[in-house]
Amino acid sequence: MDNRTAIGQLDEQMFRFARLVLANVGLGELGEADREIDIRARVIDAPSPAVALERVAKNYAAEVKAAVEILRRGGARAEAESAASAELRVRANRRTEQSGNEENGAPCVAPALHVAQCTIWLIARDVFITGATGYIGQRLTAALVARGHRVRALARPGSVGRIATGAAAVVGNALDASTFASALTAADTIVHLVGTPHPSPSKAAEFQRIDVPSILASVDAARRARAMHLVYVSVAQPAPVMHAYIEARAAGERAIADAGLTATILRPWYVLGPGHRWPYLLLPFYAVARLVPSKRETALRLGLVTLRHMVAALVRAIENPPPSGSVRVVEAPEIRRA
Repeated sequence: MDNRTAIGQLDEQMFRFARLVLANVGLGELGEADREIDIRARVIDAPSPAVALERVAKNYAAEVKAAVEILRRGGARAEAESAASAELRVRANRRTEQSGNEENGAPCVAPALHVAQCTIWLIARDVFITGATGYIGQRLTAALVARGHRVRALARPGSVGRIATGAAAVVGNALDASTFASALTAADTIVHLVGTPHPSPSKAAEFQRIDVPSILASVDAARRARAMHLVYVSVAQPAPVMHAYIEARAAGERAIADAGLTATILRPWYVLGPGHRWPYLLLPFYAVARLVPSKRETALRLGLVTLRHMVAALVRAIENPPPSGSVRVVEAPEIRRA
């Protein structure tokens, strides 16, 4: 079989797969405001509520305690809920179908809670968010408040009412550091989410007018305050399209490096969610591209992430900063694992 024959068969399989996907995912579903279509191989049950250490499956309790001790030696401390023992809060990413034991004779299966699937809640962070009233910002603000973090949200006077409940408003202009720098402290984690909505190749001028000045303002304010950590949402790169957008976001990354800040840079390509549905139609093509060795790395790096993935990855970045003075880059595959 020559290369042309193989590619021809691959294209035929791609379009056959595309038709199957479209047959099972109605276009009407893509427009539903609160619907999120799963893009992984299987659907995972929603996390259960947080529980204390004593309720973790007993055959994993030792591993969890060991994880706590490692964190303690590293300077982090788990949230204390009783004087008797150090406890965790954990979230289950799955449920077991049946729990076996010696009394009922049922076969033992992996328990629902495992240390590798747990999130350890550390001490509350002071978080300052620019772009807190936007597509990602509103969801992230609500998630951080729910986890006990102290959140302040930068907003223009007319947008204060759109800030998620529980966050304190800071009125200012994200393009001008002088309007909000005084509100920052050295204990802050600054999350920069300002950007041009629905970026496209036709918006190159807006990238230079909004995206670049806003991240430069955040970097300047963070440098002045000696802020503990800056979290920046950039974009996957390199890529064969969206060159003006990539250049604007890369300029932000360079500014962060030049300032010597401790930072986490997240690089999604496209974040699927309400009002951002059309790339679901590309999923079959992504699936096929991952099967072609020469295209696999690009398909993974430019892969799609959901709004849920993005918020989870941002929360993880905020709660787990990199070593002081370093910059951590989180690419799309890692965002999808959050």
